[in-house]
Amino acid sequence: MLIGSAASKIGSADPFLSKTISLHLPALLPAQHVDIEISPLVQAAALVGLGLLHCASGHRLMSEFLLSELSRRAQSDRCDSREALLLAAAWALGMVLLGKGSRALSSREEIVGSREEAVSSPRRSRSNHWGSSRSADAAYSSDALRGLADLRIEDRLLQQIDGGKRVSSTSPLFPINSCVDLSSKSSRVLEGDDINTNITAPGAIIALSLIYIRSNNTEILQRLRIPQTAVSLDLLRPDLLVYRAMGLCLVQWDQVHPSEEWIRGHIPEIITRAAFPIPSSSCDSEAHYSRNTPELSPKVAFALYLCSMSGFCYGIGIVFAGTADQLAHKTLMTFLKTLQGYVCDYVT
Repeated sequence: MLIGSAASKIGSADPFLSKTISLHLPALLPAQHVDIEISPLVQAAALVGLGLLHCASGHRLMSEFLLSELSRRAQSDRCDSREALLLAAAWALGMVLLGKGSRALSSREEIVGSREEAVSSPRRSRSNHWGSSRSADAAYSSDALRGLADLRIEDRLLQQIDGGKRVSSTSPLFPINSCVDLSSKSSRVLEGDDINTNITAPGAIIALSLIYIRSNNTEILQRLRIPQTAVSLDLLRPDLLVYRAMGLCLVQWDQVHPSEEWIRGHIPEIITRAAFPIPSSSCDSEAHYSRNTPELSPKVAFALYLCSMSGFCYGIGIVFAGTADQLAHKTLMTFLKTLQGYVCDYVT
């Protein structure tokens, strides 16, 4: 009911429905109501509802609240659904700031230059003049994160992906290092000052991808790309590559090509070489390379390959959803049959 009610008024930021959904989130309740028992799954549904209700609104209060939820430690022994809560909060944050990230070519200098060019050429035709003005206004609106610069949303999401020390917050409303109830602590999960990226990274990648969707932002693409070295890959859980690959497809939306060559071209060579090794006797140079360069084990590389392939297929499915693109359908069916063949070989 929470998700359906929010979906029926998606993007409206209806204050009455927002208050109704907030009643199911302890972090938004007054201090005297923190003892109310609310199921974690209900809280996750409420977070998703907030994201739908404030979709693409850039609501500052909701953005600050959802960002603080991503850094919240375990508060009680009922932390079995903690991953679901963090993933729901991250998805909601991405929906609130949907497409608000800066584009690759919409820097402030270029926007100002386009406006000055539109003003300095009064003899230009009326259609061209209004077209340049609309493009400049669209560039300003797409870079709405500048109004939330003090929250450092991009930096904090990247820290949730890469790890590091928890940052302190100066916000009086949603301090990061405090809990809803200061007397409640978890006796099952003990986390220090370091961020647990195993829990925070999936949601942070999704939130960052939704914020910079269709932006082709080179910096974000560089941070989301699959690592190219064995040392970096060895530090990642294989399933995290599913989120990274999907995020790459969302950010470079217009550059996604639904072909087998495009997918295999985005999977690092070090993964492919270790997952499908070539006999060393066939090429002395490759044998020399393997002796002097850190390599992944075949089992780990195969898991990384499957996760990368699945992530790119998932991203292509999202980008080409509803288009009935024949090339995308053929590519996805080819990889599906490949995956089924790997599963059959593993079982037998």
